[in-house]
Amino acid sequence: MHEIAGIEVGTPPQALPYQPTTAIPNSFGNNLEYQLIPQTWQTDKNGAVKTKHGKISPMPLLQGLTVEKINVMPTEAVIILDRIHDKLSRYTAWQQENQQISETWLTEKKFVLDKLISETIPEAVNHYDQLARFNPHQLTQKIYHDMTAGDILIQVLLGVDKQIDELLDELNQQVSQKLATTYHYMKSRV
Repeated sequence: MHEIAGIEVGTPPQALPYQPTTAIPNSFGNNLEYQLIPQTWQTDKNGAVKTKHGKISPMPLLQGLTVEKINVMPTEAVIILDRIHDKLSRYTAWQQENQQISETWLTEKKFVLDKLISETIPEAVNHYDQLARFNPHQLTQKIYHDMTAGDILIQVLLGVDKQIDELLDELNQQVSQKLATTYHYMKSRV
């Protein structure tokens, strides 16, 4: 081995000069199977991403979600994630359009939602992904009460979906009340 590397046994190591033009050999080439960086959301001309579940829209609002992770999830979980992303997109657009949403009634709900989106979903997806990659045969086993890992992932996502629905309902009620107040004020002045 020393002869291959050009090192004589018993001699002190010599510092090799830095050579920025010398490429590091890569025997794996461009084989996607060996890449360490996860695939990005590569969309087709219609903006859809191809997965084993079919074509879906990219979900940039959900952190750490990759095509590989989506491909190992149950189809129902992917459907719920897509629904969550759609609701988050609507909420974000509504929030950006109306800066008055930062009122105190929304602060606690928004804080909880931020935690669910930034921590709970990525943790649940990562745990499921680990199980799917390292113990795929265990995915059909009951791990908590009568639930499999897929069932638990789906229940976590359904809980987040319900929280988003509650936030959107409160937001809708608040804005509806403001509209009714405006109408009442206008009626009392005319």
